[in-house]
Amino acid sequence: MAKLPIIHEVFTGISFLSCYFTGPRDLARERGEQYLAESVVGSLVHGAVLKASGKHDEARKALKGAARATGQAICLSGLDMKVPVLHELSTAGRSLGHAMAGDMQSASAEWTVNHRSEAVLGALVASCIEKNTEERSRLLKRARNNLGQAAVNVTTTGVVIGTTVATGGMAVGAAAVCTGAVGAFAGVVSNVACAKINGDKIVPGDVLTAAIIGGAAGAASGAANAARTARAAASAKVAASTA
Repeated sequence: MAKLPIIHEVFTGISFLSCYFTGPRDLARERGEQYLAESVVGSLVHGAVLKASGKHDEARKALKGAARATGQAICLSGLDMKVPVLHELSTAGRSLGHAMAGDMQSASAEWTVNHRSEAVLGALVASCIEKNTEERSRLLKRARNNLGQAAVNVTTTGVVIGTTVATGGMAVGAAAVCTGAVGAFAGVVSNVACAKINGDKIVPGDVLTAAIIGGAAGAASGAANAARTARAAASAKVAASTA
């Protein structure tokens, strides 16, 4: 999840409500706790409240969470979609966040442990130098899974972008509806497909969250592009009439 302020708050709010109403509700509570534990704004406010209450140890823990989130926000962590290079930037953000929180061991582990299993390039490179046959097979499987998720995310994003471009000549409202519908569908497909590839359980709340976020992003991009196209057409018409 992206830790950029505002985006993080919007995503967490939608995720919380989606999981609360569609289930599982325990996950909704977990999302709220995760937000307080590691977010730029939430952890800062939570830490300040705890400190004012005299809970200094808990306040320090919350402020370290804010530091970790800040490092991730600086490098746009959470927006990588498993895509090589972007994923490395995301890993750098998580590593930076741990370093800012003073946890150098976890900062190093992001590269030596997590990146080795969770990134396309990391798992692929590690499998090439791994001597243990069983571990090499595991890493190759992780590389295939990561690549599959990256391919799904790139494809669904490309479909939304293509729809946005294709609806540029439509009225703003119509373009927003079309791209919003495609964005919602793409979000659902991406969420379900990635869960299947990774062997994870499909969570109704996460599927609904993906649909809402994808639909909103698609509608916004479609409306903005249609409005920009309309302005350009109007300007060209005015220029032609005065020529």
